[in-house]
Amino acid sequence: MSTSETQPGAWSGPVFTALVLLALDRMLAAYRSDLAAAPGVDPAGLPTSVTVVTATPLRATRGEVRARVRHAELPNPYVKVSVQVDPGLTDPGFRILVEPPLPASWPQGGDTAAVDGTVAAPDGRTRPVPGGFAGPDGTRPYSGPGPDRGARDAVVFTLLYGPWRWVFPVAGSPTWLPLGRGLGAGPRATLRVPDFVTAVPRGALLRFRYRDGAAHLHRSHERTEYAVHVDGQPLAPGASVSVRPTGAIGYSLGAGASTTLRYELTPRGGHDRQP
Repeated sequence: MSTSETQPGAWSGPVFTALVLLALDRMLAAYRSDLAAAPGVDPAGLPTSVTVVTATPLRATRGEVRARVRHAELPNPYVKVSVQVDPGLTDPGFRILVEPPLPASWPQGGDTAAVDGTVAAPDGRTRPVPGGFAGPDGTRPYSGPGPDRGARDAVVFTLLYGPWRWVFPVAGSPTWLPLGRGLGAGPRATLRVPDFVTAVPRGALLRFRYRDGAAHLHRSHERTEYAVHVDGQPLAPGASVSVRPTGAIGYSLGAGASTTLRYELTPRGGHDRQP
């Protein structure tokens, strides 16, 4: 199966440029917020640099990127901006660095995950995501037995795309949880990919469930024009497949470029996963 790593055309054009600029906006907003809360730091005197690296040239000038940085209103107006091209980049085809690093700087949890847990920045640091542990009925917050009291009844499902990680603790239950991008907010838990990851199609094309010690992915009947692959095998609408400890989810539309999310499944609390 081809992936976006073999489709460099997916990393060019106006849609790719818009994705990179949106990711830049979000990272700058998070950095400004973290900078204001960082102890012992003089925000106005902190030498700051922004580096944007893409696999193909952006359809935006360096001046346009600088304008985005100015619009973010960082305390120090003298920010060094660098725009570079590195054809050797892998998914998602770009890398953004805002330096120096602070205790926490990544897109905020409201648009990152809808299940209580953590979201990881590109450097691997994590922070809590509000929303409530996903309970047996799929609602959040969940006030019943937590993961510490029943580790075998909970797993952590992690999605990975390029430098990004989205971490979802899920309690064992018969409820299928929607997984995808562009999922609306509500009382029911979802495994939500951020809206800025436009390489992933909108909608709950997949659903995830952990029950009786086993995790499964189910292909819904949404957006059937998209082909979905799990661990390299096609998953037809209405079909389900077991989730491995590690694997991949692929989305493709016709003969166009496809997108691959890697996943990891780990037990909550360090216990061995049941067979």
